[in-house]
Amino acid sequence: MDEIKRGDALAAAERLKLVDSIPLLPSADMVERIVGQLLRENAVPFKAKEDAHHIVIAVVHDIDYLLTWNMTHIANPVKRRHIVDVIRQFQSSSPIILTPQELLEVFQ
Repeated sequence: MDEIKRGDALAAAERLKLVDSIPLLPSADMVERIVGQLLRENAVPFKAKEDAHHIVIAVVHDIDYLLTWNMTHIANPVKRRHIVDVIRQFQSSSPIILTPQELLEVFQ
């Protein structure tokens, strides 16, 4: 929600309207532990801590797919492997991380 609120006020208001009816997934203690490990191992750089939270919220809620246009820190093919490896350290499984375009290609 913090990211959605940033930037141009009118655009932010439009984004907030778009997600108004989408329920928020709660955080948990496990989220902070896994996020910390992703940052320590540089699977996700510290400057992208919010991106690590997106990933780990999906992990703790057993989300199957995490769709993103963020090719720098989340859907980056090199980083994906590292992210999955760190998450496995917690006996958890990573969602399948892909761009919307990749998802469409899978289901065509």
